[in-house]
Amino acid sequence: MQEWASAAVTSGRRAFSRVAPPLTEMRGQLAVALPAASLELLLRNATKAAYEAFLARLASVADADDPAAWLQPYAEQLRIAVEGEAARRRLAHAHAAALAQERAVSRRLRDEAGASRDEIERLLALRDASSRLERWRGLAADLAMFALAAGAAGLPGGGGLKRLR
Repeated sequence: MQEWASAAVTSGRRAFSRVAPPLTEMRGQLAVALPAASLELLLRNATKAAYEAFLARLASVADADDPAAWLQPYAEQLRIAVEGEAARRRLAHAHAAALAQERAVSRRLRDEAGASRDEIERLLALRDASSRLERWRGLAADLAMFALAAGAAGLPGGGGLKRLR
């Protein structure tokens, strides 16, 4: 009977694995697209399938004296195995969701850093152009003053060059 009970536990674990989402998918895009409530529903269905497979496998042995007493440890073993597998899937789902969130934040920060870098480069180029423009303006003002002074020097009665002679 113990062999039958052990086989029933194995059958229940296999049924759970068939119905529950695979761990490999829990680490991928399914984890991001699958809400936690849907995961819980899938895990509940998988748990139900595991217990149904366990009980179906032991249906022929149910005629034994007090089957609840000797089946209890095996049912407990199945419960622990199913809860463990469900916890692994929940953890994988939460981990994948956290990784997806971190990737999204990282991508947003990279985009913002790139935009900031572009803006800084634009502002530096604008500063350089403004600096060149100010130098040209200063040179133009100096030339204008020189031309004005030179013109004033050549005017009758006010030439500063005549005074120097």
